[in-house]
Amino acid sequence: MAARYCNMPERELPVICDADIIIAGATLGSISAALKAADMGAKVFVISYMPYMGEDICGTYKYLFEEQEGSHPLLAEIFPEDKDRTPFNVKKALENELVDRNVDFLYSSYVTDVLFNEEQQPAGVVIANRSGQQIIRGKVIIDATQGAYVAKMAGQVEEGDYCPYLPNAVKKHTPPTSIPSAVN
Repeated sequence: MAARYCNMPERELPVICDADIIIAGATLGSISAALKAADMGAKVFVISYMPYMGEDICGTYKYLFEEQEGSHPLLAEIFPEDKDRTPFNVKKALENELVDRNVDFLYSSYVTDVLFNEEQQPAGVVIANRSGQQIIRGKVIIDATQGAYVAKMAGQVEEGDYCPYLPNAVKKHTPPTSIPSAVN
């Protein structure tokens, strides 16, 4: 019988960014968090598994059927009164906001592993995309993926734990109250 697993040879992967905050998932909430962190001076990197931003509202057409209320400036950008609500307008507005605030991002990329420092704290991620595998180092990782798969890879979410997409859970860590300084 053939082996069910193979060992990968040791290899060097390129580090494409040193960020203060890595955000996995390009949801409306994660983009808002990225913009706020960038405004506070953090170096932010957003990883989208889809080929666009706004994966939680564009792919579901929620922008068509739900009235957007509030005065958040991001809402005014993605839902302007003088334009039709189309996926393109939403995606382009989110992308423009990231570009305008110097937030780095990649589309069509998947987090495949979480890196840990000597203290066994998450310190970065390995991503895979059409260019191969790369490393993004960071001090804080925010998991905005639909199934909390990055938190699961980091050992932070187990069956029965609470997260926004998994019922009945317990919060294991308190989020930082300030933005970390640049990565060493």
